[in-house]
Parts: sequence; C-alpha cells; structure tokens
Amino acid sequence: MSAEAAVIELPSERDPLRAGSGDAGSSAPHASMITTPAGSTIEPVLGGGYQVCDAGRHCLRAPTLWQAQQLVQWAEVHHLPLEPERAVLPSF
Repeated sequence: MSAEAAVIELPSERDPLRAGSGDAGSSAPHASMITTPAGSTIEPVLGGGYQVCDAGRHCLRAPTLWQAQQLVQWAEVHHLPLEPERAVLPSF
C-alpha cells in the first residue's frame, strides 16, 4: 500500500469537530463524521459523546464511540429506527 493511497483529512484548527466547514453555505461532510453504507451517521459532539442518527434522521446520544457503533449496528441489523425505548446501550 502506497502512502498516496491512504489520505486522511485532518480537522481544521478553527473548530476541530467541524473540519471543512469554512463557509456557512458549504455542504461538504465533516471529516469527523462516520457514515455507513445504509445511511446511518456517527458524529462527535462538543463536550463529549457522540450523536448517532439512522437514515431516517432518528437520533440518539452515546457516551462513547464503541457504544455509538453498537447502536448503529443494532438499528441496521434489526432494520428499526433509533428510538430510546428500543435501543439499549451496552455497558461494560
């Protein structure tokens, strides 16, 4: 694997969680946002934690990245929206 093949966009210095958001009209995705092929997203939240949204824009907050990934996996495997009554955060 060559060094050119692995390009990672780093967050900007102005706002580390909003890389690439130079102007208000920009619709470029944030470098720190994770998007799955099914359309779910995981995005860090200022102050800690992660916002997890399914393709239908139903969103929950998770305290850790691992728990956010588990929520996305649960929703996508079961083909159900993220709803607090259904989603159970795993605790370890």
